[in-house]
Amino acid sequence: MDIKLIIGLGNPGDAYRNTLHNAGWMTVDKIAERYHAQWCIESRFSAMTTQIRIQDTIVNLMKPLTFMNLSGNSVGPFCSKKGILPNELIIINDDLAFTVGTIRIREAGSHNGHNGLRDIIRAIGTNQFPRIRVGIAAEKMAVHGDEYKDYVLHSLPPKQHETFLVGVELAADAAEWSVKNGVQAAMNRFNKKQSKPPKEDNNQ
Repeated sequence: MDIKLIIGLGNPGDAYRNTLHNAGWMTVDKIAERYHAQWCIESRFSAMTTQIRIQDTIVNLMKPLTFMNLSGNSVGPFCSKKGILPNELIIINDDLAFTVGTIRIREAGSHNGHNGLRDIIRAIGTNQFPRIRVGIAAEKMAVHGDEYKDYVLHSLPPKQHETFLVGVELAADAAEWSVKNGVQAAMNRFNKKQSKPPKEDNNQ
């Protein structure tokens, strides 16, 4: 199946712009920037959307405007209206299980406590969709409850934030690679610990 929709999770508003929880938003912004795409607000989906062409594939980009915990209210109606199946979309979200500068791609799976993913699973009725998880942990750490909320809704000190942005760049690369070569190929290429993108393979 071709990837037809890439969704970056996050929260709208200047107060959240550079927070860790907005890793998904930052990633799709990066992709849109690469293709000189302009965002527009689609009120009926409570989302910002745009379209790009990656090779021969038309891909929708989306940033839900519902706030993180209600992301499904954007994703569900959009997929229903456009006829997009779960395995034709990619969700990009922050993940405290991985350190900054790293990502992990999965073809399917549980929400792992991420409320944005939880609501999307509710809205589309399945967890069988690909996702790219952007590491946000400054180091191996255990954060729970209010500590988790406080952590993800802040930005890191400058040096660590720079490393975090490397992960965002890497996630954008992985999303593009998934469209061009398939999610499994992207998993084989990107699912390893690294702090910089792999070199481009000229024969691809």
